[in-house]
Parts: sequence; structure tokens; C-alpha cells
Amino acid sequence: MAEEQPKTCSICGIDVSNKPRSKDAKGRYVCQECVTKARQAQAARSSPTAPKADAPKAGAEGDQGSNAFLLGMGSKNAIAETGTKACPECGRALTADATICVGCGYSFEKGKRIQVKVVKAKPVPGEKGGKTQGGSGGTNPHTIGVVVLLILAGLAAAAYFVPEMSMAHYIGSLGFSVIMSLWVILLGFQSSALDGLLCWFCGPYQIYFVFAKCESTIVKWLWSCAVLNSIVAMLIQAMNSQGA
Repeated sequence: MAEEQPKTCSICGIDVSNKPRSKDAKGRYVCQECVTKARQAQAARSSPTAPKADAPKAGAEGDQGSNAFLLGMGSKNAIAETGTKACPECGRALTADATICVGCGYSFEKGKRIQVKVVKAKPVPGEKGGKTQGGSGGTNPHTIGVVVLLILAGLAAAAYFVPEMSMAHYIGSLGFSVIMSLWVILLGFQSSALDGLLCWFCGPYQIYFVFAKCESTIVKWLWSCAVLNSIVAMLIQAMNSQGA
């Protein structure tokens, strides 16, 4: 038994197998939207001041009143009654300002079919579907955190093996810790007045805020590096003082 042909609208080309549709005298299917637009265009031409005709109720295929106006709507070289123009190659209804047929690739400017290549848009970094937020290389917060940690470890090693540098290392470490603490306090106030006050007067709350409420990965890294570096600086200073 021959396979049943798909039921498609002769105007816009959509599948109307499970949608309200009409059939003209030539046996061609027309979707309900195209029928409605055609009726409105016909009513506007016959009576420009008359209101738009109401859309007919959705129903099964077949006669839905007088559908003689559908004749020629899907013909290859006819202009559709919906106010669109037909593609000379495939007959698909296109907008009046269309330059290329989306069905067959016909170019109105060149008068022939052209090969159309569909190129996917590249995902934007930081957005869903793109690269991981934070970028790559030097802009990645984890990379920055590791680099800062290595630099601080190098300075701590220098302060340990060169006692004359221990005091400068200690002062610099405390300054770095103060800067990071103030940064966290500022972020706390941006979150809420209560978070800001707790971060200011309650040191342990800063730990909770940084790792539980702060969404900045780079802040988590730098704050952790500052705290660890301060502890190491105090140990080095204590050891050098005992050795002296």
C-alpha cells in the first residue's frame, strides 16, 4: 500500500496533519492561519473600512464556508492572498521584503538558487553554554589564586632563610590581611547591614561569610591566602626572634 503523503500547507509549508486546515478546489491543503489572513485580505479589498473578519472556528479538513478565494494561493508563480510573495522556484510564501527563500535557497537578487550555509553562533564566554565563568588562563580565579599562593610561599621562604627580611614580610602580611578583611566587610555591607556589622566585629563570621555567602571565587582565594600568609609570617617572626 502506498505511503500516505504528508499534509503540508501549500502557502507556508508547515505540517498540518494535526492542525486545523482547509482544502481548496484543487485538493491543496491550507493551514488555518493562512486561511484567516486570506479572508482578512479579501474583506479589506472589498470593503476597506470594514473591520477585519473574525477567524473561523477550528475544525476538521474540508469545506469551511466559501473557500473559492483559496484558488491560486499555492500556485508556483502566484502572489499569495496573505500579502506575501511566492518563491518562483518552490512556491513557498515569503514576506514582501524577503531576498532569499528559506525553503530552497532561491535568491531574488541573483535570480537563481544559491547554496546557503548555516553557521552556529559562537557561545559567549561566561554565559550558559560558553566557557566556564572566569575565563581561561590568567583571568581564571583559580589560576590567580594559585599564583598568589606561590608568590606568598616564595616570600615566606625568603623571610625564613634571610632573617633580615622577616620583619618586612611580617608587616606586609599583616597589611595584606587588613586589606582583605576590609574587602570582605565591604562585601558584607553590600549584602546587608547585618552581614557587614558581623563581618566587622566578629572575626569568625568572616569565615562563614566568605565560604558560605560570598559568591566571588577570587575573594575566597585571596582571603584564604591572606589568612594563611599571616599565620606563616607570625611563625617565622617568632622563630627568628627565638634564634636571635
